[in-house]
Amino acid sequence: MKLNRFISSVVSERVAALAVTLSTTVYWLAILTFPDFFFFNPLANLDPVFKIEQTISTLGWVCMGIFPAVFAWIPSIKGRSTQPLYIFSAILWPVSIFIIQATLMFQGSGFYGYLANYPILIFTDLLNCLFLVLLGTQIFRSRNNS
Repeated sequence: MKLNRFISSVVSERVAALAVTLSTTVYWLAILTFPDFFFFNPLANLDPVFKIEQTISTLGWVCMGIFPAVFAWIPSIKGRSTQPLYIFSAILWPVSIFIIQATLMFQGSGFYGYLANYPILIFTDLLNCLFLVLLGTQIFRSRNNS
């Protein structure tokens, strides 16, 4: 009985890791669809606060595009938990976007107003993070219980 539970746990962990990999692939497809939105020099901005925010945001989308998939597979391959790194890489991008949007709102711009024009960015900026965190709870719950 205990062996069946362990096997079920490993299988669900790997299915969740596969779902993270697929989500990351879709994320990259969205990035490649809007290269001007993602590929720019954040240091070219004259506003020093916005320059820092955009630099963190750039690091965030790169981290979110690479590391959740890597950190999702390490527990099933190496047997080590990467939960803090996984969560950090999954939330850095949306948190940085929220901070940028808050700054823009205080400067008089719309809060997440671009999402009405580019609804696919709802996935990249909001839903993908939630999906990755939910999948992470499955990956790391099964690792912590075994």
